[in-house]
Amino acid sequence: MQTDAGPTVLTTRSVAEEDRLEYWCDAICSTYVELECDVIRSGDQPEPLFGELKVDDVSGLELSHVSSSAQLVKRTKRCIQKSDRDHFLISVQREGDGALRQDGRTAHLGPGQFALYDSTRPYELQFGGPFRQTVLRIPRALMLDRLPTAEWLTARTLNGGSGLGKIALGTLEEIADQDMAIPKPYSERLRDLVLDLMTLACAETADHGPAEASNTQLVQLRSAQQFIEEHLAEVDLSPARIAAAQRISVRYLNMLFAMVNTTASRWIWKRRLDFARSDLSDPRRSALTISEIAYRWGFNDISHFSRAFRKEFDMSPKEFRASLNV
Repeated sequence: MQTDAGPTVLTTRSVAEEDRLEYWCDAICSTYVELECDVIRSGDQPEPLFGELKVDDVSGLELSHVSSSAQLVKRTKRCIQKSDRDHFLISVQREGDGALRQDGRTAHLGPGQFALYDSTRPYELQFGGPFRQTVLRIPRALMLDRLPTAEWLTARTLNGGSGLGKIALGTLEEIADQDMAIPKPYSERLRDLVLDLMTLACAETADHGPAEASNTQLVQLRSAQQFIEEHLAEVDLSPARIAAAQRISVRYLNMLFAMVNTTASRWIWKRRLDFARSDLSDPRRSALTISEIAYRWGFNDISHFSRAFRKEFDMSPKEFRASLNV
């Protein structure tokens, strides 16, 4: 059975003091995205730069611990032009204080707080003293599948001390603290659990944030998406039914989904495929046939399901299930 590889550790302890800044810049660029980094100096005889990264992969999600001394990290337009990586990141402050700036907002982070940011736009991370964070790097498609409004939620201080935030951070930190290789089918499920919890925590906090001009439409979009999630397995789910339940027109419904570059119909199919893929990777569903899983999520044509699955995931449902047991 395949497993995700164990963690990789990068530390400035392995290089001479005069080479540490260059080493650290290379380490964070290779781990996250292309960045500029500088040490924040204080006092007549500042301590040498220290930095350590422990990086793990959970089926495409990169989870890391970072511990370091005071510094300023920038994702500039020049960095973005040099990089083709397209991710969202969530930083969870575990020790020390930090500030994240993006889109004209600043998220001040103390222990137990977290914030979301987008690698396709400039940002800054500033730490005035020693700090420790857990950072989750999420491929853009995986993030937007679950939280299409993510681009509007960047650089907001999110609370991990109560509600869904507390549950999400507790789960994330338990996983991050484990030094073990996870069998592939289980890591797929673990990835989905982490994504679901973290995106729910972001959405919950955003719902209680300051009102914005686009807030009404975002609430309507989330309401329509929630209706889809609740009725996804029903064969007769359609844009007309969703629009009627939301008391809006089909045209307006598709205008809402156009904000996240899709339509209501494509969103339904994408979510059905996502749940079918999740079931195919779930050891608890191994007794179910591929047809049973397809029917379970509202598909009524197995050939169409197989074609759509291959188009979305570059392999057939049978090939995908077999790949988890190699």
